[in-house]
Amino acid sequence: MIKSQLLYQLSYTPISDTVARPAGLEPATDGFEARRSIRLSYGRQSKWNLCKKPVFVNTIFMRIGLTYNKNSPKRIFLSLYTQGDTMKTFVAKEHEVAKKWYLVDAKDKVVGRIATQIAMRLRGKNKPIFTPHADTGDFVVVVNADKVIFTGKKWDDKYYFRHSGYMGGLKQISARKLLETKPEEILRFAVKRMLPKNSLGRRQLKKLKIFSGPNHSHQAQQPEKWEI
Repeated sequence: MIKSQLLYQLSYTPISDTVARPAGLEPATDGFEARRSIRLSYGRQSKWNLCKKPVFVNTIFMRIGLTYNKNSPKRIFLSLYTQGDTMKTFVAKEHEVAKKWYLVDAKDKVVGRIATQIAMRLRGKNKPIFTPHADTGDFVVVVNADKVIFTGKKWDDKYYFRHSGYMGGLKQISARKLLETKPEEILRFAVKRMLPKNSLGRRQLKKLKIFSGPNHSHQAQQPEKWEI
């Protein structure tokens, strides 16, 4: 019996009080379902086999049940899923992923715009093998981080906060003041908050190398120029 015939026969079988329930099913309390799983097998000829006899390459697991509810008539539900030649989910392994180095010039780039692109590249979301729980991203080297820009009045209205953990230990600094003292931290803070808040995100952030001037110390890695 092929799958379509099996579906038709079970889906359109009328269920009433006079019809015997499948073996193993007992009436449940109102609002609950009674289920029993059985296993059936059906065969089809493989498309990749040239033999005269059909080759059975698939198995159906069928779940049949009766639902008992005050507000609805008794009905039968059917769930079919196959096992055998189904597609498998690919999961990348970190030690098998080739990681590249990219060089980005942050001169006259909006902080939020460039940070989103860097965060995606650090996580590896630009790759078809992206795996959320694995570090599949690349290394990013940023130069001219002291020449990034903010839109609007954020240079004076945006503040960065930190706390020492003691009473009265709250400290704040404006974006303009931070640019004068630690210009690399502006872009680092923006990217950090776009990464996962766990050990994976901390490892991915270490692949970000930021320099305030036009020069960097990673010539040995031969980073590829990346235009954003």
